[in-house]
Amino acid sequence: MDVIVVEDSVAQALLLERQIAALGHTVRGARSGGKAVELMKERLPNLLVTDGILPELSGEALTRLVRSQEATRYVYVLFVSGTSGPEAMKAAFAAGADDYMVKPLDRDQLIARMRVADRISHLETRLRARVRELESALRRLEASAALAGAAVVGRTTQAMPTATHADDELVPRELAEKSGYRRLPDTVRRVIGEFLQKDFAVAAPAADHAPTIARQITLTSVPLVLELRLVIAMEQRVVLELASSLFGPDPDAALVEDTVAELANLTMGGVKASLAEEGLTLTSGLPQQVALPFTPTAGALSRREHMLTAPDGTRLSISVEVTKCPTRRARAFELTEGMILAAPVTNAGGMMLVPGGTRLTTGAIEKIARTLPDQQIEVLVSR
Repeated sequence: MDVIVVEDSVAQALLLERQIAALGHTVRGARSGGKAVELMKERLPNLLVTDGILPELSGEALTRLVRSQEATRYVYVLFVSGTSGPEAMKAAFAAGADDYMVKPLDRDQLIARMRVADRISHLETRLRARVRELESALRRLEASAALAGAAVVGRTTQAMPTATHADDELVPRELAEKSGYRRLPDTVRRVIGEFLQKDFAVAAPAADHAPTIARQITLTSVPLVLELRLVIAMEQRVVLELASSLFGPDPDAALVEDTVAELANLTMGGVKASLAEEGLTLTSGLPQQVALPFTPTAGALSRREHMLTAPDGTRLSISVEVTKCPTRRARAFELTEGMILAAPVTNAGGMMLVPGGTRLTTGAIEKIARTLPDQQIEVLVSR
């Protein structure tokens, strides 16, 4: 693996770098969060090992920055800290860390954690290669379907299911007329079917389906001031079956969670790609866990319910909602993570600080606060 170690203590940094290098990995060292950012711009690592307290940019802020980027490679983040309290660990994981170790580091534990990071890194590489293949195939299939005048579903050609809630007339034409939106369930079917290696068909919801795990994907269109929300719900056995196929029998809870998150990420990538082909750029956030039973959003412009069914009985529920995304103006101290800039933020000289459509992170908020503490910033507030 390519590893970046971020540690401001020279002695601890050298020790950690030598331990990791001795395991056969390539190591680059940084003594500050800012230097780590420079190294990542040169080349993204497979693994980022970061201390919590750093000059220029804290470990949490650095982790949030990594997670805010739509990178071609997944960066596994191992947080190392001298603090063992639950609040510190909670903050690190909330920032997007994959693992947490307390100093002084136990050598055997470090070796074990490195093996997990290496395994996840290779898995992510394979999965991202697969999603690129899926996106390419999707574009070819949609082009063929458009020429044939029909949507391709499974191994047959048929008309797409209509909305179970017939209120799509409330959705702006700029979205409603996109073929990527009309055939969104089929896009999800293709991505998930390829990932699970099953031949799914799109069907109407079934009253007897009782999923136990759900993830929500939120995609925001700044020009249309809309959010597209997709909830995928599945049974525990579906996730365990997939995790077992990837990691072997009896995968631990962390690997099961990684599998669910990656399934949601792949789905989000497929949906974004299908709409991007038609010129609709969407800002995405991290997939979120959803409590079941799922509660529909009040005031949604449109809601569609579908089910994916496979010949072996595997079923997944899909809920697609379109909602208005409220906007407001806020000063820097009122900005919070998750808000999306409705327009570019520029300084007094007209230089862009943060592009429009950016989902705010702690780093972006700090940048705005330093330069424009009192300026009113127009943001979309994700509900």
